[in-house]
Amino acid sequence: MTTYEKEILKVLAEAGEQGLPLHKIAKHVHNSCNSLFEASDYTQVYNKVRAYIRRNVKNKNSLVEMYRRGVYRLNPSSSATAQLKIDFDAQDTLAE
Repeated sequence: MTTYEKEILKVLAEAGEQGLPLHKIAKHVHNSCNSLFEASDYTQVYNKVRAYIRRNVKNKNSLVEMYRRGVYRLNPSSSATAQLKIDFDAQDTLAE
């Protein structure tokens, strides 16, 4: 799993049931991956986020689903989503 994929899933996990539009997901990913020493282009990040979501929204059992037109969230019916939320919670607990 690449850094962008981890960040996309983390942003969607934090967004919860309501999900987020694509441009907001891309903005959060861009901000989390951008640093003083490693600058990333927003357009490039946006295109990678869009490609990842398009690839994963097609399958009914994927981690990401379209909640409504233009808004994406983690798929609540996917078993992998439950495990992913547990993993993120464990990482947050260890970071504190």
